[in-house]
Amino acid sequence: MNIKKTILFALLFIAVSTTTNVAHAAVKQAGISVTASVKAKKSVVVYFKNLNKASSVSYVLSYKSKQGPQGVVGTIPTKGKFSLTREFLLGTCSNKICRYDTGIKDCVLEVTARLKNGKKEVKRIKLRV
Repeated sequence: MNIKKTILFALLFIAVSTTTNVAHAAVKQAGISVTASVKAKKSVVVYFKNLNKASSVSYVLSYKSKQGPQGVVGTIPTKGKFSLTREFLLGTCSNKICRYDTGIKDCVLEVTARLKNGKKEVKRIKLRV
């Protein structure tokens, strides 16, 4: 019996560890769903679903880079929306010239949803860049 548990744990560990550049997390079935992935080490793409169940959704994307601590803070419109995708640049752009941050680590997306049933849900997604 212990061998079966060990093999199952090993397979689970391999499956989880092979998704190094993608993080998936879903806030419980009563709330919204959030999926995030890293795109070419230059941006984070976040997909929000079931927004019609929330009265408000806010997010904080933070990370450390060689350029220093960085972050993005904002809200997602929920009225009349079911789903929405946002892409967050890991760097800055000015006058059509973009400079991408390097040496990114400790990248975390935190999403807070205020549901229409009065509950508050917070989901933290750690991303590998």
